[in-house]
Amino acid sequence: MKVYLSGQILSGEEFHYSQQWREWAEEICSKWGFTPVNPIADRLSNDSAYRSLIPDRDLMLLRDCDIMVVNWIDKRHSVGTAMEMVYAKLYDIPCIVFADAAADVPDLDANTWIQHHNSCNFVRQFTLENFEDVLDWFSHTTTTVNTTPTKNGHPKGPSAW
Repeated sequence: MKVYLSGQILSGEEFHYSQQWREWAEEICSKWGFTPVNPIADRLSNDSAYRSLIPDRDLMLLRDCDIMVVNWIDKRHSVGTAMEMVYAKLYDIPCIVFADAAADVPDLDANTWIQHHNSCNFVRQFTLENFEDVLDWFSHTTTTVNTTPTKNGHPKGPSAW
């Protein structure tokens, strides 16, 4: 199963954080037998010559995935992340929203738009344990691979999350 790693791409000196959590998530996905899809692994997002190609490339990557994990970083607004969440909903790909910090969780839990696009019943902090809980649940509930852009067959996550 493929896991799309979505979240704001920070610029300048903060870009390393955008990479850091994805690299960590890639390791965890691989450990659990999932194939991580990191849209910034090729560093095109940092190259202005390729900016116009990024949305189509990211949507192509997303469409081929079975689940999308969102790391909602530090209450910052990310148009790209929000758009990816909408497309995941349209493609019927489960979207699991995590918050970067525990302090952000209540705000995201109360956000109607986040909840509409979040396949979990609530947002959790982005930690090793919480991320592994999601992968564990998906590894036991489905083996379906996303073969069409509109139907994926994944059930909504358990309320125990």
